[in-house]
Amino acid sequence: MNKFKTLLSTAAIVSSGLMVIPGHAATDTANMQVSIQITAACDIHSTAPQDINFGSVTLLDQVQDKTGTVSIKCTPGAPFKVGLSKGANGASADSRKMKSAAGDLVNYNLYLDQGHNITWADIGGGDQWNGTGDGTTQSHTVYARVPAQPSAKVGTYTDTVVATVSF
Repeated sequence: MNKFKTLLSTAAIVSSGLMVIPGHAATDTANMQVSIQITAACDIHSTAPQDINFGSVTLLDQVQDKTGTVSIKCTPGAPFKVGLSKGANGASADSRKMKSAAGDLVNYNLYLDQGHNITWADIGGGDQWNGTGDGTTQSHTVYARVPAQPSAKVGTYTDTVVATVSF
């Protein structure tokens, strides 16, 4: 009778699916590629360039120096160049001019260095700010100079310079 109860219990376990029958589990593998492409990018307009205002003088008989700032943010490792255009009134980066409403002109220039020796030119034409992005906002001082021009006439003189980043 004991054998019959054991046999009956075993049959009940097997039929209910509770009995684990040892076996061999099969496996197979495949490779899955995971990738990302990071491309170079630079942003020069989120932090606007700091305007340069020489203020007011009664006679332009002395050199006037002021500074501004250009800021960019580039992808880490991305090489970049920042150029400044000749302005709306200049013939070249070496001869920038501010203009009055009457059409009179005042010479000025923008430089990469504090000594006012290296004229800051546009992309592809002379010296620019060259660097490598690091993922943070990087800034460079723009050194501006108006040479003495004692014959400059009364008026408000302006110019618009375009800052361009190439990467």
